[in-house]
Amino acid sequence: MHGDWVAATASVIAAIIGVVGGYFLARYQRERRHLRIVTMETEDLSATLRQHGDFEFTFNRYTTSELILSTLSVRNMGNRSLSDVLFSVKLPGRHPFAKASCFSDDKALASEVAIVRVAPDEDSPEFFVKLPYFNVRERFHLKILYNGGVSNLEIACRLPDTEVEISTAAEQYQKMDRRNRWKTAITILLAALSSLAFAWISVELGSQKLQSRYEEKATTAK
Repeated sequence: MHGDWVAATASVIAAIIGVVGGYFLARYQRERRHLRIVTMETEDLSATLRQHGDFEFTFNRYTTSELILSTLSVRNMGNRSLSDVLFSVKLPGRHPFAKASCFSDDKALASEVAIVRVAPDEDSPEFFVKLPYFNVRERFHLKILYNGGVSNLEIACRLPDTEVEISTAAEQYQKMDRRNRWKTAITILLAALSSLAFAWISVELGSQKLQSRYEEKATTAK
């Protein structure tokens, strides 16, 4: 009788762990096409220099005393390569100077990223960013230098059969925090279930041993 309870309890715990593990394994293995574009915190590069007097930045033949940097982090978060990646970035408002550049630890990747300015005038300059293919977990940064005041970037991207996630760094931090809390809760739950199962099995096995000893003594006494 006790052995049946032990086997049943162990089977239930094993089934729960198997279902949870199978869910995460299936989720990881299924095809996922996911492009993530994150707007990082904007920096006013000229703010610190203003404290030390007048200054100017010169780019080719253009000179300005104001320089703002907005950065986008672009990453393939899926498990499949993406082809013909294309998205646009617009800076609403009047910005007499605006220049976009690509940076990446992978020089080959950076060389493949093409940036085309499609709105040459000073009002709401816009850039198209193109990439022929984007491998799994690859990442690059798009840095935009401009003047005319801080601008909230407008990003547009549509790719076939691909989840396009556009968010801010603050939203990503919140998402990671929620995800870590869920992982911690699941880990604690599985650990508690395992501990409960082992404790129950230990008690049952101990009870069986005591029962066996009692029966042996009873048999010997007879």
